[in-house]
Amino acid sequence: MDEYTTLIDAILNQELQQITGKSKYEELRTNFTFTSIADGMYEFDLPEDFQLFADLYFFQNGDDPELGRSLVAGIRGRSAVNIAGYPTYYVIMGRKLQVYPYTDFYLDDYLKLAYYKKPVLVNDTDEFPVPSLEKSVQQAVMARMLRQVDTKRSQMAKADANEAYLASRAENAANV
Repeated sequence: MDEYTTLIDAILNQELQQITGKSKYEELRTNFTFTSIADGMYEFDLPEDFQLFADLYFFQNGDDPELGRSLVAGIRGRSAVNIAGYPTYYVIMGRKLQVYPYTDFYLDDYLKLAYYKKPVLVNDTDEFPVPSLEKSVQQAVMARMLRQVDTKRSQMAKADANEAYLASRAENAANV
């Protein structure tokens, strides 16, 4: 029975992460701070639970925490390496965050990343992280489980899961 429970938990987490990876749910929004440990630092490891990007701000040591500079997506490649100044641009490459230019990114300056984390349910007693998705995730899990024994019922459950997901999107339109 433990193997069966472990399988269901794994499928539940996969379906939950797949659905939440499509849209930005405020319940999953969190912040992370990257502090420069050396002058000219430009590359940082993203948090383990990073799923979707929200915002990125640069703060000089001593800046008012409310007055950060917002960074813009988009600059890539060698041309960025030769630009001087404070970080203005960011790029996400794999599990790394890179900022450019970085010549004026000094020790103890920092970046504040707002992102949407991957939800993970560890125990059956955990609170469901995005209540509006509970029904669609349950139906998606049922569809995956039924796929092993009854393709027709699995297809119906998957259609119900998609319908429940779309209904939750209509209710939570601001979470795009």
